[in-house]
Amino acid sequence: MTTAPSSAMDALKGNDQVHFELAWKACDPKMEVLAPWRIPAFFNRFQGRADLLKFAEEQKIPVSSTPKAPWSMDDNIIHCSYEAGTRSPPKDMWKRTVDPLDAPDKPTRFTVHFAEGVPVKLEVDGKTVTGSLEIFKEANELGRANGIGREDIVESRFIGLKPRGCYDVFCGCIVDVLPVTQITAPITGDTCSALFHELWQDIPAFYSDSPGLTILRKLHQNLEGLVMDSKVRIIRDRLSDDWAQWNVTPEREFVQNAIAFSQKQVDGKVEALAYKGNVIIVGRSSETSNLYSEEESSMVCTQRRPFRIKTNIRMRDTLDMDWSVEDTTGFINVNAIRIAKYGERKIGDGEPLSKRK
Repeated sequence: MTTAPSSAMDALKGNDQVHFELAWKACDPKMEVLAPWRIPAFFNRFQGRADLLKFAEEQKIPVSSTPKAPWSMDDNIIHCSYEAGTRSPPKDMWKRTVDPLDAPDKPTRFTVHFAEGVPVKLEVDGKTVTGSLEIFKEANELGRANGIGREDIVESRFIGLKPRGCYDVFCGCIVDVLPVTQITAPITGDTCSALFHELWQDIPAFYSDSPGLTILRKLHQNLEGLVMDSKVRIIRDRLSDDWAQWNVTPEREFVQNAIAFSQKQVDGKVEALAYKGNVIIVGRSSETSNLYSEEESSMVCTQRRPFRIKTNIRMRDTLDMDWSVEDTTGFINVNAIRIAKYGERKIGDGEPLSKRK
């Protein structure tokens, strides 16, 4: 978008129709979006991928797809996705990772350090890597060598369909083919499936190869379990879907600030093993969080347990407090008031307290 005005560009390309186009509308509503599968002159001429591959061959246009390997690839630093093609991915399709069965028999131990939720250091094989880009590249290599990051997924799409697969269908509207279930009408599952078989000749699939992202995401989530307030984490998880839906919107900016706040205390390190497609957490620690205490959470002793709370912003003064398992009785009794009344009402009305089919 920043290059377009200076280069006389007046059209943009992107296959994620809703996200791309809404973002471009916010940046420059005068920009024209060229979406071939919504242009009659295009979809009337090309009846599917076979026609496109034939055209590319005739015009000597290099493409990665072939009739025997009909999937397309989107390869970038985050992941490599493989779309359409066969139901079961051939072994030689994957470009980013080795087969987990062929990965080393010895696990690779590594540690990632985080500051406010951001990876700031990776230690592996006696090597220390810093800088966001270098950390991600090293995590990609770590995942690649150990077969980590392969995904075969069913997605929840914007309009309510759940496809396992392909994104290119001409329906005059945004429709993903081969839905498992769907919410919207009038397109039916049978219609989409039949349309796909007519156009693509096989069942589509969407596979993703994301070694570095898989590793860093799992370690980040594990550290959050140690340092993030439980209620904040619940709310953050609810907001994540809203954040992911839009790019340049006021609601995304609103949620972004909340998510940034949730990461303020996500400091620490996580130790893990990379082994045959798995990321195995073996330890985590944080010097800045006071939420976890082995002594306070121990189930060995039932007597009153002391704990110390910092009482000012400089964290110099402290307040000694304690709690006992006996305190739990009062806590439960108070929280049970509304539930007891609910049960009393249901029993009085002759309703079962729990009805399961």
